[in-house]
Amino acid sequence: MDRLFPPSYRFRMALPAILRPALRAMLLIVLWGGLWGCGWVNPAPPRSVVAEAVAQKVAQTQVALQQQLGGITDTEAMVFPQPSGIHVTGHHWTTLNHQPTLEVNGTYHLKGGGLGWGQQRQTRPFSLYLRRAGDDQWIMVNPLE
Repeated sequence: MDRLFPPSYRFRMALPAILRPALRAMLLIVLWGGLWGCGWVNPAPPRSVVAEAVAQKVAQTQVALQQQLGGITDTEAMVFPQPSGIHVTGHHWTTLNHQPTLEVNGTYHLKGGGLGWGQQRQTRPFSLYLRRAGDDQWIMVNPLE
């Protein structure tokens, strides 16, 4: 080893003791940032879970509107518009009822359900609150409860 790197050269290559903790800290920050970006530190639900939750919220809203207007009482016979073009614009963790909850915000379009072309083109915002129920399971939470 002394033939390849004389003792004076090895001393110059060695990192000063003062910089070693700073280098470790930078390495940990880079590693943590990578895990954050992958969703291991701040997990987000799959797109299919968000789409299902938006569809469920649209159906609940339609049922509530029909019942308030005195329309169809048989909700199973109703044809609901389906959300499409779901775009998640952001998500962040919050606390509801002392439990961690993910707030997901975004936009969607509706199709079907007797909607006209103009109504289908409208971009509608949504805000959902989801709570982890298991490894790959999420449940929708009502923030007013």
